[in-house]
Amino acid sequence: MTRQAAIAVSIAVLGYLLFWAGTWGLANLASLGPRRAMALLERDTGKYNGVAWEGVSDNLLKAHSLNSINADYAYDIGRLNEWRAMGLPVWTREARRYRSRAIEYFRLALTMRPSSSFMWAQLAYSKVLNQEVGKETFDSMDKAIVFGPWEEVARLKVIGMGIALWSTLPAQLKEQLNKIIARSLNHGKQSGRVIDTAVWLGWEGNLRPLITQEHNEKKLRRALKKFNKR
Repeated sequence: MTRQAAIAVSIAVLGYLLFWAGTWGLANLASLGPRRAMALLERDTGKYNGVAWEGVSDNLLKAHSLNSINADYAYDIGRLNEWRAMGLPVWTREARRYRSRAIEYFRLALTMRPSSSFMWAQLAYSKVLNQEVGKETFDSMDKAIVFGPWEEVARLKVIGMGIALWSTLPAQLKEQLNKIIARSLNHGKQSGRVIDTAVWLGWEGNLRPLITQEHNEKKLRRALKKFNKR
């Protein structure tokens, strides 16, 4: 390659990089407002009306169109549609429509970040809420466990789904869940959440063999007593 050709190629590459840097910078700017809004929405889901939701959605879609290989933008659009579905009567056509859209964007985000345990957990969660329990749901739960055994939020979400769907789970997934449940019982706040979930869903018989510490036995007795008073 001649020196002139090398310079031309370098200029072309630099121009390409500058173009995408500028485009991705615009994408970041477009996402700043929606992400602040989503942080508030996550804290208080009743804070935004439909008009505000549409504005947040439009800006996130704009950010995604400017940088379509950013997994976070796809995931945020999925979360926003999931929240919209949660604000509607469950299992209505409109709720299923928003949740189906959320599932599509979670899948897209995972093609770009397949090792995200929380994204896998969220995909499984949306599938369950959309009454689409099957192989993809179980595979997503499995990957959430494999990629994030210490990821607290993802783990608790998977545990809750696992207990609720226990009778339908494949044997291997049940074994994995028993392991992470036993592990969670050794972590303060998590143990209380797991025990409460098990009692609420009538799973305490399966939980007892996994309890190895006396203070968790006491938590279970208290949870059962409280539940039986309802």
